[in-house]
Amino acid sequence: MYMTKNTKTKINIKRIIKDGKVNPTKAINDILEFVDFGKMEIKIYGILIDKKMTMKEITNNLGISERMARNYIKKMLKFGMIKRFVVKKKRLMYVYSSQPIKNVWKKLKINIRKSMKEIDKELLLII
Repeated sequence: MYMTKNTKTKINIKRIIKDGKVNPTKAINDILEFVDFGKMEIKIYGILIDKKMTMKEITNNLGISERMARNYIKKMLKFGMIKRFVVKKKRLMYVYSSQPIKNVWKKLKINIRKSMKEIDKELLLII
C-alpha cells in the first residue's frame, strides 16, 4: 500500500493491478510523482516506453525547448529511468529509451528505503 500525494488515501497497488483498474505503468507514474519527479519527466518516460527517440524528437513531441528537455533527461539518466546510446545515421547522435518498469520500480524502492532511513535518523534525534 502507498499514500498518493494528491489524494492522501491508501491504495493497495497489487489489488488494483489485479482487478485491471490501473495498469502497472500508471501505478509507477503515481509513485514517481510522489517521490519528486514532475509531470514532464513522467511524460518523457511514458513516450520513451513506446519508442526510442532523439532529443529533437522528444522536444518536438512535447513542445518544449531543448534546454528544458536536457535538464529533464539529465535527472532521469542519473536516476536510471532511461538509457542513452549512440547511433550512426548521417552523423552520430544520442537516442534515448526508457528502462523497463521492473528496473525503475527496483530503483524507486531503494530510494524510498533510503528516505525512510534518513527520516528514522532524524526522528530518533528528536525523540
